[in-house]
Amino acid sequence: MPVKMTESSYGNIELEIKKYFYDFYWKEILESLDDPYYLYNSKSALITAIRQGKIHYDSGIFTGTFNAKISKELSSFAKYDGRSKTWAGIPPSEVSAAAAVSNNKARQLNTKIKELISRIPARVSEAIKSLSYSIDTPLLNFSKQAGQDLKSLGISIDMTPELSERLKKNYTNNQNLNIKNWTDDQIVRLREMIEKNSLTGFNRSELEASIMYEYHVTMTKAKFLARQETSLFMAEVRDERYRDAGITKFRWSATGGKTGDGRTRKLHRELHGETFYYSSPPIIDERTGERGFPGQAYGCRCTAIPVL
Repeated sequence: MPVKMTESSYGNIELEIKKYFYDFYWKEILESLDDPYYLYNSKSALITAIRQGKIHYDSGIFTGTFNAKISKELSSFAKYDGRSKTWAGIPPSEVSAAAAVSNNKARQLNTKIKELISRIPARVSEAIKSLSYSIDTPLLNFSKQAGQDLKSLGISIDMTPELSERLKKNYTNNQNLNIKNWTDDQIVRLREMIEKNSLTGFNRSELEASIMYEYHVTMTKAKFLARQETSLFMAEVRDERYRDAGITKFRWSATGGKTGDGRTRKLHRELHGETFYYSSPPIIDERTGERGFPGQAYGCRCTAIPVL
C-alpha cells in the first residue's frame, strides 16, 4: 500500500513557516501602518479620503477612488478627465495642507519600511540557527506505512533511532535552506515594492495594496515549502526504510498506470512498471535532467514498490 501524504501531514509545518515568515518579514512592516492620524475624520469627505490615503494629490492631479460626495467637492475647483480617471485643479488651502501632510507621512512611511527591510537578513540569519518543525508525527506515520509495506514482503525491521534523527536533521536543514533562499527573493520583492512606490509619488494607498499583495504571496510560499519538503521527506523516509531492510531495487508505480489519470506527468507514465536501483534512480524531470524517486518531484503522486 503506497504511502499517502495528506494536508494533515504538513498542516502544522505550514502554520509554523507562516508564523516564521510573519515574524521575519511582516510584523514590523504591518505594525508601521498603524498610525492614528489616518483615523481622524473631517467634515470634508475629500480631506478625510486624503488622510486615509484613498485619494492622492500631487502637482495639481487627484488620483484614487472617487465616490459621489468626493466628486461633488472636487467639481467645485477641479475638472474630471474620464480618460485618465483623475481630477485636475488647484485645491483650496485646507485641501492642499491635508495633502501635504498626508504625502509627507507617506514618504516617511516609505523610508521607515525601507529601513525595516534592511534589518531582515540579519534577523533571519540569527533565527534560522534554532528553527524547528513539527515533523515527528509525519515521520512516525510515513515510517509505519513503509514498515507495513516491508511486512507484506515478509520483512520485519524497525526504524533505528539513528536513522530517525538523521531524517529529522535532514528535513530541518533542507527547510532552513528553503527559508534562507526565499528570504533573498523576498528582500528583492520588498525593495522593488518600495522603489515602485517612490516613483509613483509616495502614494500610501498604493503602498498598502502592494504590502497586502506581497504578504499573501509570502503566505502562499509558506504553504508551498511545507508541502514540497514534506513530500520529499515522505519519499526519503520510505526509501531509507527500504534500504535499511537490504532492498536495492524498486518498481515505479504511476497513478493511473501507463495511461495516467489526467494529472500524471507524461514522463512518469512512461516510467510506470520499470525497475530501478536505489543507487541509480531515473530522470524525473526532462527539463533539468534531475534524477530521483517517485514522490520526489513537486506534486508527484507516484510510488516506489520495493523489489526483492
